[in-house]
Amino acid sequence: MRRIFSFSMISFGLISITAFTSHFDTARADSGFTDLLTVNFDSDKEGTDYRSNTFNDGRFDYWIRSTDVTPGGTSTGPMSDLDTYSNIQGTGWFVGKDLDEDNPEGKGYLMLKTLDVSAYQGGKVQVKALLGGNTFDRHRYDGADFLKLQYAFDSDIADGANAVNAVPDRNDIATGSYTTFGAFYGLGTASPVNSKSALINDADLDGDGDFAGNDNDNLTATDVITSDSLTNVMTEWTFTFDVGATDTKVSILFLAATTGSAEEIAIDEIVVSAKEGVALPSSATVAATALLEGAYNGATLNTTLNGSLPTSQPYSINGHSGGETAGSIPAGAVDWVLVELREAASAADALASTRKGSAAGFLMSDGSIKATDGVSDLSISLSGHAGTDFFVVIYHRNHLPVMSAATFSANATITIDFTTSAATSYQGASAVASLSGSKFGLIAGDADGDGDVDGTDLTTWRTQNGIGFVYNTTNGDFNLDGQINAVDRNQFQQKNNAKTSQVPST
Repeated sequence: MRRIFSFSMISFGLISITAFTSHFDTARADSGFTDLLTVNFDSDKEGTDYRSNTFNDGRFDYWIRSTDVTPGGTSTGPMSDLDTYSNIQGTGWFVGKDLDEDNPEGKGYLMLKTLDVSAYQGGKVQVKALLGGNTFDRHRYDGADFLKLQYAFDSDIADGANAVNAVPDRNDIATGSYTTFGAFYGLGTASPVNSKSALINDADLDGDGDFAGNDNDNLTATDVITSDSLTNVMTEWTFTFDVGATDTKVSILFLAATTGSAEEIAIDEIVVSAKEGVALPSSATVAATALLEGAYNGATLNTTLNGSLPTSQPYSINGHSGGETAGSIPAGAVDWVLVELREAASAADALASTRKGSAAGFLMSDGSIKATDGVSDLSISLSGHAGTDFFVVIYHRNHLPVMSAATFSANATITIDFTTSAATSYQGASAVASLSGSKFGLIAGDADGDGDVDGTDLTTWRTQNGIGFVYNTTNGDFNLDGQINAVDRNQFQQKNNAKTSQVPST
């Protein structure tokens, strides 16, 4: 069974966790990741590939590398007192029980050698490991018990490990400043037998196992334990975390705590890999197509205003600071429009504050939006963005704006057509006008460009009605025919009264 958990840390970016059973030989690093280190415990790499605070009291408490594995990957542990574990890979594994007894540090530390990630800045590190814990009827896990996976970059790394391929001395293994990127916490009572218990995955990293039963408190005999927990079947878990733009070295730590004699933690094959970050584009090329309800004649857009269009863009009122100008107005140009790119996690979050770039250009009679030469696609300079995917917004001075329902990657030309389906637009049919020929366009009637078709627009129309046409940003000529008359009021402002922009604004 494969389960995927995703969540965000404010300071450290996206972290995802996946659990599934698979041998590393057949399921290496995920696509795009390059393996950096494999630790399988089949041979003793203590002090070379990893450092631990190994101890063994000679009776029942220990934190050690064990080679007690029978054919088929099964073991009852180095002292034959553990639960029976299966799916152990190879001939060695790392295992611990009752880590607070006879252990000077009170916890189990297993720190991998420091790895060079300078080639993966802005990318991700992936950690895969086979993990296990005892079954639910052999337990004493409670809230004090845990297994954490942690990382540190550069100056935060433990003393003695702050160099590529270095491991710390045992005395320094608890130093440094490490961040948790994966965790399992005890959930149960300290009393065995009369209740179930488990180490439960903490996917949201809030310090508590993510179990919904019993108000996320102690498990009972009737609770059903899912694959969100560690069991005596060694199971592969996958974790990823971000590499910062200036990070060069990473140290990875497995930290375990158990406080009872029947609490067990097992670790087997560990694979660390990394993926390069995607270079952020400095600009985006946009090939967009849109129609205006007012100017649409059933086949194309009217170009009546072509001879009256200004040579400079009119969208400073929309917060656009570009100085686009045209040496001459291209033949076939209908009007100026503004194209904007926003970066957000969802369309609902794509507020005006998420704008990363914009450019003004000409809407042509066929609906295509072009640069000031009337031929080239728009080029939009980008700044302040963290990725490559953007929502596309189209503005016209007296129509309601429209925004794409999905993001588009700026790694290639962004091609979007708002005319063929209402589903292309965020909020669908409520965001666009339905036109003849099964086409869709921006809704007419917003004379003042404030995102609402309302009485203010009617007042603007009345003020301008019958007066000679003058091109401006506040304009009641909704059908772009160079006249402001009853047609503009009746067929557009009145028809669309009370409609509002579906583009998120604040």
